[in-house]
Parts: sequence; C-alpha cells; structure tokens
Amino acid sequence: TDADVIIVDAPAAGHALTFLMSPRGLADAIRVGPIHSQATQVLELLHDAERCQVVLVTLPEETPVTELIETAFAVEDRVGVALGPVVVNGCYPGHPSLERALRGGRPRGVSAEDWDVLVRAAEFRGAREASQAQQLTRLDTQLPLPRVQLPLLATADLCLDDLDVLVDAASEAQ
Repeated sequence: TDADVIIVDAPAAGHALTFLMSPRGLADAIRVGPIHSQATQVLELLHDAERCQVVLVTLPEETPVTELIETAFAVEDRVGVALGPVVVNGCYPGHPSLERALRGGRPRGVSAEDWDVLVRAAEFRGAREASQAQQLTRLDTQLPLPRVQLPLLATADLCLDDLDVLVDAASEAQ
C-alpha cells in the first residue's frame, strides 16, 4: 500500500541508534543473498533524506534536551540519517495574566494562607517556564532544526479534545 508518511515509534535514544545501525551490521555480516539485498535496500532508504528522516522528541528539561542533542549528532554522524523537525512535548504556555494578578497583591476575600499557596504555585510555575525557555534557547543554539512545540496537557488519558489541541499546536509549527 502507498503511504505519504509512515511513523515508526522507535526505542529511546541509545537503543534507537542500535536499531538504526542494524541494517549496516547485516549488510556487512552477510555479503550475498536475499538478506544482504534487503539490508542494502533499507540502508538506501535510511540514507535518502527525501524518503527518510528521524524526528526526535524531547521534554523541555535539561537532561532530555542534552540526550536529544547527543542523539541527533549520532544519528547524522554514525548512522547517516537526515533529521526532521524536533518535537518538544509538554511545554508550559506562558501566563502573563497570572503574573499581573500576583503583582496586584492579595485581593479581598482571599485568606493570607490561600494567597501564600497561590504565590508559591505561581513562583514554581515561573521557575519552570524560565527553565523551559533556557532549554529551548539551548536547543535552538546547539541544534538549529525546525521545532514543533506541544503544550503540557494535565491529563493521564488523552481525549478527542486533547488530540485536537495537539494537532492544532503541531499544525501551527508548519
């Protein structure tokens, strides 16, 4: 069957490299016959940027971004596969209205205890957004590829509305 796009959800970074390098190992180990022919065809596919690209996915956090950058260079250098856009999942959307509300001080009717909880939550959120911005800047600097940012969805189970949000975010990136 013909398809415009085929997506293969590969294993995590280190295992994905082994997965992508397997056809080279087969072609080197088996020099003739149908297995060698198939391995050669897979290698031709992997090295054709028009037909095959690796899309790496990360979270906007220090360790995952570091691993993504290292994996990206290994995919290109060791495997020879072109890189597609980077997907950054779980991004906090900015909330400037929250910051403005906090600067206004505690409103009447909100207890000091509740206000303190709100302020600490906003500070935590602000710190997470600052860390995220730092990692996105690092990603742009060290791996200047197109980027698709998907929002953080506070749910354990995705519903159709959540999928619509993700599709809209991915569509905006293109």
